[in-house]
Amino acid sequence: MIPTLLDLKVPFGFGTVRHELREHVEKASAALMIVSGVLVRSTNLWDKSKTCLEDLLVLVIPLERAVDEWPAGELIDRNGPEL
Repeated sequence: MIPTLLDLKVPFGFGTVRHELREHVEKASAALMIVSGVLVRSTNLWDKSKTCLEDLLVLVIPLERAVDEWPAGELIDRNGPEL
């Protein structure tokens, strides 16, 4: 997947995990930036007319830009359901 994102010139990849997994994620990869205090809004998987708003850890993967260029903010709008 990363080669395709690089071909598309995507500046960052991101994913989310529950706060309980923070220690595990920190041990798994030093290349990630872990961001807390950001709400993630996504479409409900079973009812597309509803949205979910969750307090999750955001994992930022630098691709075309340096990790410190990740824009500050308090909300990420997913364009669809959590996968």
